[in-house]
Amino acid sequence: MIKLLLIKNITDLNIAVSYEPESRVSEISSSIFVLILSLCQRLMHLNLCQLFPDRHTSISICKLPLTGCMSSTLTKLKINVETFNDCFYLLLGNLESLSTLIIEVKLILLSLARINNTNKLPELKCFSLASIQFTSHYENQIISLLRRMINLEELTLCLLTMRTHSTYIDSIQLHDQMLIYISRLNKFTFSINTDVINENIKIDLPSSEDIQHSFIGKEYKQVGSWIHYRSKDNAGISHIYSIPYQFEYFTYLSSSFQGGMFDTVRNLAMSDMHPLEHDLFKLVSQSFLLLKALHINNYQPQRKISNIPR
Repeated sequence: MIKLLLIKNITDLNIAVSYEPESRVSEISSSIFVLILSLCQRLMHLNLCQLFPDRHTSISICKLPLTGCMSSTLTKLKINVETFNDCFYLLLGNLESLSTLIIEVKLILLSLARINNTNKLPELKCFSLASIQFTSHYENQIISLLRRMINLEELTLCLLTMRTHSTYIDSIQLHDQMLIYISRLNKFTFSINTDVINENIKIDLPSSEDIQHSFIGKEYKQVGSWIHYRSKDNAGISHIYSIPYQFEYFTYLSSSFQGGMFDTVRNLAMSDMHPLEHDLFKLVSQSFLLLKALHINNYQPQRKISNIPR
């Protein structure tokens, strides 16, 4: 009866899988994904593992047979995967009606040589990519993929990028490297961290005011930004994001944080080589009203102890 229901009736399907470390849950979830596509002949919308924040199980599908990842009816897919290869795999053309892909990637690495990642993707209208691990493959993987989405209308990016001998990602780079290639875009939501390390080379890094100025007069709506600069090794980290902030994660908040309203954030990571003072924590408590998890990486004791209420 259930099999017949899946085959003939189901058009929308949501599946939650609990994350269990050191288990075969990823392998099992991959098999479930293939089984669903093979059985559900009328399936249009599938949400696999993105129902609850605490159940973000990632699956690996790039090693599956191509015949196991086929559907002529699926138009919208929400899924968590292990690597960027899995994302490329989903876009090989076997999901021929797919117009919306919302994907969270654990690791963004170099793609496998056997995966064709050069063909245009004219069917895709909405794309959301999130990854909370740093990647050094922003240009050669992410940008190259986005340029293939020639008819894209909505784009969401939540990324942590790492660069050497370079500078922060700003409005100019977003436009020249990506946006001019997807001219039909009418909605762009983003949160992009750029960690820059310029050892043994002198590159002038822009200030937060410079970053903000780069967005003036462009097609963006309100944009927030902050920069934490380390002059000792000519390095720093920047964060640019569309306002209102739309993401569950806010990472690498430092003493440079200026405040704001971040009602969607449930998971906050704070990191700084300088002391995180009481005034900063007060600002954080006012800015992140619905926080559930707080991670702090700081080895310097507070200096302004007298400011703490007794």
